[in-house]
Amino acid sequence: MRFQELTEFFERIERSSGRLRMYSVIGDLFRRATAPEIAIIPYLCEGELLPPWAGLELGIGEQMVIQALSVAAEQSVAQVRQRYRKTGDHGTVAEQIIPEMSRTALTVAGVYKQLREIAHIAGSGSAAKKVGLLAELTRRCSPREARYLLRFITGKLRLGLGPLTILEGVTRSFPKSKDARQQLEQAYNLCSDLGLVLKTARLGGLTALKRFKTRVRTPVR
Repeated sequence: MRFQELTEFFERIERSSGRLRMYSVIGDLFRRATAPEIAIIPYLCEGELLPPWAGLELGIGEQMVIQALSVAAEQSVAQVRQRYRKTGDHGTVAEQIIPEMSRTALTVAGVYKQLREIAHIAGSGSAAKKVGLLAELTRRCSPREARYLLRFITGKLRLGLGPLTILEGVTRSFPKSKDARQQLEQAYNLCSDLGLVLKTARLGGLTALKRFKTRVRTPVR
């Protein structure tokens, strides 16, 4: 799936006026995704790179975001900072200053991989390296992709999607949605990893979820 498609779904979710409409959009999103993408998208929807208990963070502060936007859009730091003061949203600023592109080559898997790489940068000069990689990634985005990328980076995705909301949207696409919801939620309760649960269900069906057990060092809900 192209990253552009995912951000289209994010926009639809953001504009959804009611829960039923949101569940429908979530169902459409996960039907379109492949099994590997299904393991990633729940984290991205919640503004995470991994389940929260895994403790993987991007380590990018507000000033680093402004510096990256400055490089990506070829504007001064002062110009970017002034726009941010007016909007209060780095995503909106990115959408305003990133050049329009009709179609980009970014994929969900590719963006996720680069975000993971940024998160793992450490040591001397790590801040400059993170800014450089974020600027490079942002430069390759369309304005809408940049909006949601930067909101993800700053922890302000604003989609209102928690794991149980995602589960509800996914289970409504099953013929017996109540049974599916019970099995999916039970597996999620045992591993606290929604990406793993949904990928397992896609590859092996609901029966594969019966193999989920409690595991050492993995929290139980």
